[in-house]
Amino acid sequence: MAHLMENLPLSGRIKGALVDGKGQLRHYLRLVACHETGDWEGVSEIAGALGLDEAQLPGHHMEALVWANSLTGF
Repeated sequence: MAHLMENLPLSGRIKGALVDGKGQLRHYLRLVACHETGDWEGVSEIAGALGLDEAQLPGHHMEALVWANSLTGF
């Protein structure tokens, strides 16, 4: 992962979360991982800690998927 990050135009904060699991963004990355794997207890715990409305997360997830797909042409 670290080798891949060297060539991507991402901020240090994003790279830190992805490579080292450090910084505030690591919580959001973990939230996404829990959502994608159906770890609803983890979703509830992390969303609560971040002050996020859990009911809005599926919509945000779909928006992110649509955005990512638009970048790749899918």
